[in-house]
Amino acid sequence: MSIAALKPAQLAADDPLQRDRNCPPEAHTPEYDAGYDFRTLFYDCFYRSDKQAVILVCPLLLNLEAILTEGEVALDGAAVRPHIRRRPRYDEVWLKARHAPSQLSIRYQGRAFDLPIRAAEPELFVGLNCAVTVSKNNKPIWIEDWVRYHAEVHGLEGVVVFDNGSTEYPVERIDEALSRVNGLKRWRVLSAPMPFGSYPLAGKRSHSTFLQTSLLNVARLRFFSQARAVLSCDPDELVQSLGSQSVFDRTCKSVTGYMLFRGEWRVAGDGPDPVRHRDHVNIPADAAFQQTKYCINPRGLFGFSHWELHGAVKGALKGYLTREDIKYWHCRQISISWKYDRSVQAEPIEETDAALASLFEDVFGPDDR
Repeated sequence: MSIAALKPAQLAADDPLQRDRNCPPEAHTPEYDAGYDFRTLFYDCFYRSDKQAVILVCPLLLNLEAILTEGEVALDGAAVRPHIRRRPRYDEVWLKARHAPSQLSIRYQGRAFDLPIRAAEPELFVGLNCAVTVSKNNKPIWIEDWVRYHAEVHGLEGVVVFDNGSTEYPVERIDEALSRVNGLKRWRVLSAPMPFGSYPLAGKRSHSTFLQTSLLNVARLRFFSQARAVLSCDPDELVQSLGSQSVFDRTCKSVTGYMLFRGEWRVAGDGPDPVRHRDHVNIPADAAFQQTKYCINPRGLFGFSHWELHGAVKGALKGYLTREDIKYWHCRQISISWKYDRSVQAEPIEETDAALASLFEDVFGPDDR
């Protein structure tokens, strides 16, 4: 069993103190509020012996920062002063500790949080080619195929999957799926049933989707500091075959230790149910998909950077670093259509990608449906 646990802290449902909304007033709709995280103080806390610090990974603290800065924070009863590192979609709170403490205590205006502190586990993934993803209700066979593909094609050896409160199955089903992948040496499945976050009105910028970016950085800080390289992509995304070199090899051999690349849509035709990655061998008329994904060496040139969904480097430098000689296949029907309906292909199909069909046959073997 390779199921681990987060150690979150949340305000009580009836607590009048809530996180302020961080969007324009006109976006304060029932739909927005239904997905917004009003109550989570932090998603996880763990001790990094190499940093001599307890780390809390939080949604944007906003007004809840007062709990930590004005309240009493202690490690094994000894008061500590929080140091907050602010990020666009989440905050890191660092508490210095020379030795591993066993308990974190927080007191604020009658509220009390007492949580055990677990050790980070970088030793699990030392020197391994790894991947991380956040998933909710994706079919376990999809996650298994996603890992199998990258293990066969790129030498993936370790993976961390955060399950965002799936209702279709327990997290043990993901653990079982991963156990069937040849070549996978280490994995962790963590249940993360907290609110995903909300999108404001169209055209209004907001960083209200805290969870996914926060969990990527839980993985970065807690598990992957000593990994060889880490691929960040979703279960519907498969990095193209690069011949004799894997995406991990190319990342580690590059000057920057960082590969940033765009995707192209691939779609499934009529076929057996349930749809699988192997069915996505058709090129639609509008195949271009511009969002970037990446692979990074945690000890490379950008090892200091925090991780976001579409990259670990922001600004003008991002465009300069985006590669044109590597891409990922975005499998359209590997989706629960949580944003919009992706179960059918609206665009006409131009042609079959024969090379990709051959690769999928080699990777996945005979179709057993």
